[in-house]
Amino acid sequence: MLKFIENKYLNFFITIAVFFLPAIEFINYNFNYIDKYTLVTLGYFIVVIFFIFCCLAIILSKFLKVEFINILLSLSLINFFIFNYQNFKNFILSIFKIQSFEFLGEISVFIIIILSFSTFFLFFKKKENWINFVKIFILMIIFFNSYDLLKLYNKNFVKNEKHETFSNIKYLSDNNLKDANKSKKRNIYYFLVDAAIPLETFNNNFSKIPIKKIKEKYSSNNFHYIEGTKSNYTGTGLAISQMFNLEYYINENSPKFNQTHVFPSIMSNFNKSPLKIILDKVDYKFFWYGNVIANCKMYNLTMCPKRSKDNKMNFEISTYVKNITTKLSTNYVLRNYLQKTPLIDLNNKLFDLEKKKSNFLRTAHFENDGIHKFILFDKFNKSYENRFTFVHAIMPHGFADSENYPLVYNPDCSMKKVSAQELQKIKIEQMRPGGEHIGYSSNYLCMLKRIDELIEYLNKNDPDSIVIIQSDHGILRKGIVINENFTLVKAGSKCKKYLNEKLNNINAMRLAVSCATNQQVNLLEHKSFDEKKNLPMTHPDRNKVFLIN
Repeated sequence: MLKFIENKYLNFFITIAVFFLPAIEFINYNFNYIDKYTLVTLGYFIVVIFFIFCCLAIILSKFLKVEFINILLSLSLINFFIFNYQNFKNFILSIFKIQSFEFLGEISVFIIIILSFSTFFLFFKKKENWINFVKIFILMIIFFNSYDLLKLYNKNFVKNEKHETFSNIKYLSDNNLKDANKSKKRNIYYFLVDAAIPLETFNNNFSKIPIKKIKEKYSSNNFHYIEGTKSNYTGTGLAISQMFNLEYYINENSPKFNQTHVFPSIMSNFNKSPLKIILDKVDYKFFWYGNVIANCKMYNLTMCPKRSKDNKMNFEISTYVKNITTKLSTNYVLRNYLQKTPLIDLNNKLFDLEKKKSNFLRTAHFENDGIHKFILFDKFNKSYENRFTFVHAIMPHGFADSENYPLVYNPDCSMKKVSAQELQKIKIEQMRPGGEHIGYSSNYLCMLKRIDELIEYLNKNDPDSIVIIQSDHGILRKGIVINENFTLVKAGSKCKKYLNEKLNNINAMRLAVSCATNQQVNLLEHKSFDEKKNLPMTHPDRNKVFLIN
């Protein structure tokens, strides 16, 4: 038994296992919510930390005259203690039997420091009996956590009913594609105004607007406002991914989906989508104007539009990742992973959290205002003869990122300071992620202003283009149906007959492709699906969709 415990190969196994246990636990628990970008980001972070530990172990082993593997094992144990910070806090709470304790974090950090020094002392003094005891203890921890490994293995490798990311539908036949390449093509612009409800619904539930005057202005500029349209899905991820599939690929008969099947994760593999396959065959360049949550710089650099003459992508978003403290406050991947460590609490105490939020909100104010951003930068991308431009504006949705920081635009589109009462409202109502009621009314008025600016810009600079301005879903509010959406279209005289309530998100994408390439329009019968986001993670219907009658 003693020889087994002292085996060098076992030592290496224990070292690797105890270091990666926090990551395995995190991935297993959040598996259905982790997309490819999240996994890659987390993977890079963990590998870099492990590399730093290895370098540190080499230096310390030479300086302290202790075997490298023992130093690395002690560092891995310290890493394990750090990731049990929240467990130490819970343990202290259970001892004191109180919900709030002023020095809870400090005592937990003190426990971690004591354990860390004790670990180093054992390996430095070569207390073999105690070291062997520690190894046995670690093996027990690994054994009790092996269930997580088995579950992760089952999720990844055990054969079960799976769903491919993209449909194999051919919306345009080979003959259609040949014909399209012979005819003059028009540019396509799809502006997704996140969570925008119809004009009438806004007028009845938020504030009065001159609906008749607005519609007349749209009509006089050859834009058609369509009443009665509904979104295909009740969430952004599914709505956009199925638009690019050009059909209801994820439907009531589909097996469970996960985040690799939906937007924005699919953008890393967008070339395989039915839409991109068509665009490639008819020689269209695809541009994606994103936001602080999801953009081309995160998922697919080939889709990034130019932002200057020399093609340098001077993303305003880069300002919020300039230093590690801001990144811990705003990057949801690292923040969630490091939530069990003292780093988040320490970061918030040492640095002015409100100042970091303020800086980030200024960045989000620009990046989430997609229509304005497009108007600023479109001039640098006109060298491409045929363009498909997809703009995802987080407006009138009232949030800045996944942490529920409310982002509010004034009606003139300047940034509005959110009151303490509105901030408290988020916590009290416990709304679904996004907090779309916060500032919704003024955000909506800003959106209408941006649409007016867009119409003027496109009519002047690309009057023959196909333009779709549409929301991916509505909002959760009493008296409002979640799949009521906003739809405004410019498609030319030949396609005018298709502009009716049947023009949901998927059909709008089909219309845009067909009308831009002078092909027959083929619309689907309308369907709307609810993904029931509020179900518990373990519920059997989680990550399935249900047809809305």
